[in-house]
Amino acid sequence: MNLDELKIQEDYRSDRDHLINDFYLPCLGRATVYSRAVGFFSSSSLIAVSKAMVRTILEKKDKKAVHQIR
Repeated sequence: MNLDELKIQEDYRSDRDHLINDFYLPCLGRATVYSRAVGFFSSSSLIAVSKAMVRTILEKKDKKAVHQIR
């Protein structure tokens, strides 16, 4: 399944949705590249999505599949 085949909502709310399970994991599991541009993020957020990120890297056999934009 490609990203465009996912049912992605227009918005996600913490009182009704689980952002990691409902958005990040499905998207990262199908992504070919993950670019992250942020000023602050917690290590726990990366741990929560790490399995999907590792799967993306291993399936694509591309060490540049995940990188941080500075």
